[in-house]
Amino acid sequence: MKPISYVSNIQDSIIRLRLFDNDKANRIKALGGRKPLFSIFWTIPYHNKNDLAQIIKSLIELGVCFVGSTHGWPPSEILAKLKDDGILDIGWKEIVWVKKEKFIVRDRE
Repeated sequence: MKPISYVSNIQDSIIRLRLFDNDKANRIKALGGRKPLFSIFWTIPYHNKNDLAQIIKSLIELGVCFVGSTHGWPPSEILAKLKDDGILDIGWKEIVWVKKEKFIVRDRE
């Protein structure tokens, strides 16, 4: 399976992103993203829920997925909460791993 770019974590005013599509790097930089030296993850800071929603919309438009899980508070559930609160008004793609190298991508509304 071809790797898919995804948001792995949204916490402490930082979005953590694994980017496999290097052609999208300039768009991520335009959102305030940076890739620390020796890291496989990009980070994008945000200041409040509205700022977070705008960045998320841009990431969705880029085709980035958001990690889902049955445990904890994964990015996909944070998006669901933002949608319930009326801050986010579009659907997204959720990525869930079923084995080490196998994942499922599904639409969330």
